[in-house]
Amino acid sequence: MNDYRIDAKTAKGAAGQMHRAVRAMSKAIGQDPDIETLARTERRNGHNVYVVSWESGPFEWAVIGTGGGDIWAEELGGYPYANNATPTFDMPGNRKWMAEPYYSFDLHFYN
Repeated sequence: MNDYRIDAKTAKGAAGQMHRAVRAMSKAIGQDPDIETLARTERRNGHNVYVVSWESGPFEWAVIGTGGGDIWAEELGGYPYANNATPTFDMPGNRKWMAEPYYSFDLHFYN
């Protein structure tokens, strides 16, 4: 099973962990993560927002990526995540940052 624990102390660190996880999943299904995934920083109301995007990823991956959910193997083409080996994201509740989907294909992290 591919479990991704997003447990950094900062929003920037958590976004980095999520981006690495998304890149690994993208590569596992035959995509080029350099083309299909993106991490960027936006400035909103004087604060940094760290964005992880994977527009060609599974349907609503960013909604699931907010923690505690699985991405169905069918959404990842059935491989290599078949046989109940679907990725799971774990975001502990005692953190000082928040994550929320902006669209269903990108996840925003902020302090």
